[in-house]
Amino acid sequence: MQWGILTALVVFISGLVSSETLQELLTWVDVHLGSTAQIAVCVLLSAAIVIFSKLFCGYICPAGTVQELIARFRTRIRLKSIKIINGSAADKMLRIIKYAILFWGLYLTTQPDVIQAEHVHWITICSMCLLVTGSLVVDMFWCRYICPLGAISNSLKFWVWMLVLSAGYCLAEVFGADIPWIYLPGALCIVGYFLEIFNARPQMQILHVTKNEIPCNNCGNCVRECPYHIDLRSFHNGKVNHVDCTLCGECIAACHNAALSFGLSEPTRSKAWRFVPPVLAIILIIMGIWAGYHWDSIMETVAGLINR
Repeated sequence: MQWGILTALVVFISGLVSSETLQELLTWVDVHLGSTAQIAVCVLLSAAIVIFSKLFCGYICPAGTVQELIARFRTRIRLKSIKIINGSAADKMLRIIKYAILFWGLYLTTQPDVIQAEHVHWITICSMCLLVTGSLVVDMFWCRYICPLGAISNSLKFWVWMLVLSAGYCLAEVFGADIPWIYLPGALCIVGYFLEIFNARPQMQILHVTKNEIPCNNCGNCVRECPYHIDLRSFHNGKVNHVDCTLCGECIAACHNAALSFGLSEPTRSKAWRFVPPVLAIILIIMGIWAGYHWDSIMETVAGLINR
């Protein structure tokens, strides 16, 4: 799916599709789907993060594919990368960048006249340059330290804390506290950052990579092949619940002893579980598009149930 999305982006950007055809496609999407489908897909993928994991990052977002390609190119030209160990002081300091960018983006939504078309153009160019140059130096640099969607995804893994903060803000408003709304996302970003660096093993997920210690010989192949270099050797029998895990399955493919698999909490050797994360991602996208297409009828049905 990542390769398909990346290929589509390259085709559109390179001009292989005429501007008239592209405009007709965008018009069709806007008329038949529009923002409602985007909202529905975002809601479903957010629910997937809470229940399963970061399926968007592992199976949909093309930025991960670009970074992996750059890493292979770097290896081919024998360019050494900077190794930033998960949990190190440098790693913890750099992770705050994506939360700062997220808060900045949310703040700009209150300033609609600040960002103009030319600003978006330059932001896009700078982001692409940062994606490429950062990945040449540090593995998964964009996803680990820059991407605001990564900050949202990691925060949603601690959804109980996010829910408590949001409920506290709503209660304060009910009791007459006049707190600007931007304070809420600011608090969510701060709490999400501290939870990510001090509690990198969220406990509320259902689906995980699971580890069976009996066949594991600590060869380290899984750590080397993991895009985020999660130290799976530090996890013992059961679930691997690291905050960076996207259920991409690279560690499972790299394990020659079948010590790793997808599962709920207990280790399993069934290969059927390997299809669960990508199938879930496809189902959620289809459901989101369907919900966006039938948004009005869904809202009417919900309103009717409430009135009853």
